[in-house]
Amino acid sequence: MNMKLLINRNLIIFTFLHFLVDFICVGTLFLFANILNDEPIINVGVIFLLYNCFAFLLQPIFGYLVDLLVTKYHKTILKPLLLFVVAGLIFGQLIIVFLFNRLIIVFYIGAFLLAVNNALFHVVGGKEILSSSYKATPGGIFVCSGAIGVGLGTIIINNLPLQLFLFITPFIMVILSIIFASNKKETEQIVYPQYKSEKSSLSVLVVLFICFAVLVRSFLGFYSTMSSVINTWATIFLLSVAVCVGKAIGGIILDLAGPYFLIVVSTAISIISSLFIHVSYFDYIYLIAFNLLMPLTLDALRYLFPNKEGFAFGLAAGFLIPGYLLGTILKPYGLQNIIIPIICLLTGILLFLSYYLKRKNNHV
Repeated sequence: MNMKLLINRNLIIFTFLHFLVDFICVGTLFLFANILNDEPIINVGVIFLLYNCFAFLLQPIFGYLVDLLVTKYHKTILKPLLLFVVAGLIFGQLIIVFLFNRLIIVFYIGAFLLAVNNALFHVVGGKEILSSSYKATPGGIFVCSGAIGVGLGTIIINNLPLQLFLFITPFIMVILSIIFASNKKETEQIVYPQYKSEKSSLSVLVVLFICFAVLVRSFLGFYSTMSSVINTWATIFLLSVAVCVGKAIGGIILDLAGPYFLIVVSTAISIISSLFIHVSYFDYIYLIAFNLLMPLTLDALRYLFPNKEGFAFGLAAGFLIPGYLLGTILKPYGLQNIIIPIICLLTGILLFLSYYLKRKNNHV
C-alpha cells in the first residue's frame, strides 16, 4: 500500500480542519461553562447535551442532503459548503461570545449554531474523503484528528489567551478552506463495483448490525476515561491521543490485513485490556484497541450505500447519541467492570457477522 497515493492535499486539509472544528466547538462550550459558573449546573449540562444531540443527530439528515447536492452539482458543491460551515462556526464562536449579556438563551443559540455547523462539516468532510479512495486509511486519518480537538478543547481553554482562541484559530480555518476551494482540479469520485445480486432484506440486516455495533461502541466510549487520575491535563490529552492513534491505524490495518483480522485483534485486545483498565496504562491500550474498529464501520457503510458517503458517515454518527445517553444513565451504577468486556465482545461479534453477511450479499 503506497501511503503517498493515499495522503493527498485534501486529506491533510480536512484532517487538520477536523481537529480545528472540534477544538473550536468544544473549547467554546467550555468557555460558555466558565462564563456561566454562577448559573445552576443544570443549565450548563443542558447546553452540552443540546450541542451533542444536534451535532450528531443532524448528520444523517445533512449527509443525505449533501449527497443529493453532489449528485446534482458534482463535488464542486463541497467547496462553497465548506466555506459556509467555516463562516457559521466563526459566527457561532465570535459573535455569540461577544453578544452574551448573561442571558441563558444566547448560550443555547450559540451551542445550537456550533452543533449545526459541526454536523455539516463532518458530512462534507466525510463525503470528500470517503468518496475519493477505495481504501479505508484516508477515512481513519480524517476521523482521528477530531479526538485531539476534543481533548485540547476540554483542557486548554483556561490556559489559552482568549484572543488566540477567538481569532487565530478561525483565521487558520479560513485559510485552509480557501486553499481547498481554490483547487481547480477536482478529485474523482470512486466508482463502486456492480453486484450480481441484491438481497435487500439481507442488506438491511447488515446495516442494522453495523449501526447497533456503533451504538454499543458509543455506550462503551462513555466508560473509556477509566484512568485512576483523570483530572490532569496530561491524562486527558493522552486519552485523546490513544483514541486518535486507534482510529488512524485501524484504517491502515484494515487495508493491509482485511476486516476479519482487524475485528479479531481489536476485540481480543479490547477484552483483555478492559479487565485491567484501572491499572496504569491499560486504559490507553484499551482505547487504542477498541477504536481500531471505527474506520471499519465507516468503510462497511459506504459500500452498503454506494455514492451516498455523506449519509453513510452521518448514519454512523447519528447512532453514537443513543449509546452515549444510555451510558450517561447507567454509569452511576458502577457496572463498568461487567459491561466493558461484554460490550467489547458483542461489538466484535456484530461486526464479524456484518462482514460475513455482506460477503454473502456480494457486497465485497
